[in-house]
Amino acid sequence: METLATLHRRLHQSDDVAQVALTDVVQDIVTDLLGAAGRSDVAVTLDLAPMRVPAEAAAPLALIVNELVTNALKHAFPDRPGRLTVRVGSADDRAGARGIVEVVDDGPGMPTTVPDGATFGTTIVRMLARQLRAGLDWAPIAPHGTRATLTMPPRRPDEAAVQAAPPDPAPAVGQAVEKPNSARSPATATP
Repeated sequence: METLATLHRRLHQSDDVAQVALTDVVQDIVTDLLGAAGRSDVAVTLDLAPMRVPAEAAAPLALIVNELVTNALKHAFPDRPGRLTVRVGSADDRAGARGIVEVVDDGPGMPTTVPDGATFGTTIVRMLARQLRAGLDWAPIAPHGTRATLTMPPRRPDEAAVQAAPPDPAPAVGQAVEKPNSARSPATATP
């Protein structure tokens, strides 16, 4: 619920309620989750390229990021420190520009014995990805860890889709957050 409140606040702060700065939403979600979990032992790197998404895509994207980061905190670092990287960016291929959201941890990796889609969180993330017509992939990374990648469908000229945001005077690109200072107070977490 707090994820949707964060998104709602960002929509009301925006000059354009038809689009949301995904980078700001992701940064708020990650900071809030780490603060709420009290996990100062998890080093976080945010690699956030400015990106705007249509308002109707913002809620499923925010919920996906929330679930992927929560999953990493719960399963990758249950009793040990770790490193978490969250990336928002884009990639161009022959089909066009695609928005990319990645959550990478250096935990033990996904168990091979869990059937695909067997957990509630995985089911929710897959359902939201289908709603967005986005690709979703979990892959092990060497020497250990997991990479979850959400790839948005290519942007077509005739539809509103993921767009690069105009240059921001306070860029978030390459911003690294090692340890959040503290959890947000309720006064700053609501509109």
